[in-house]
Amino acid sequence: MDYPSPGHIPAAFNHKRNKEKALLSLRGILQGIVADQRLKEIEILFLSTWLKTDPEFKKDGDFLDIDDLIKDILADGVITADELEDLTNLINDIIEFGYKSTDTTDYAINQLLGFLHGISVDNDLVDKEIHALHNLIGTNEILK
Repeated sequence: MDYPSPGHIPAAFNHKRNKEKALLSLRGILQGIVADQRLKEIEILFLSTWLKTDPEFKKDGDFLDIDDLIKDILADGVITADELEDLTNLINDIIEFGYKSTDTTDYAINQLLGFLHGISVDNDLVDKEIHALHNLIGTNEILK
């Protein structure tokens, strides 16, 4: 019988937690990308690349639903407020009804890291993004 090497943890062991982290990160990325209310080609490319990375959990139904919705949204190169709300609601529902962590610190940090990725994708930090970051931190006691 083959045993995993010491320190090696099978991917399935952390599947649920890794999926939750990816969802929180994606929610933060989306919030960061649209914080300046502009959608640049580099941001679309970043989002598309993020979605194409192939960890095992991105092959399940939740991520396929998210992927389909994002492809529909990006078809015209514009994310409207309604489209962002639909996508955010889908991500929130998936997290709330199946993957909500009891570790609120981890929860907040993963979303913040995603947000930081989202606002830094285009290498152009503007006042709207800074204000959105300030609001994100200001409304979360853990991040304060």
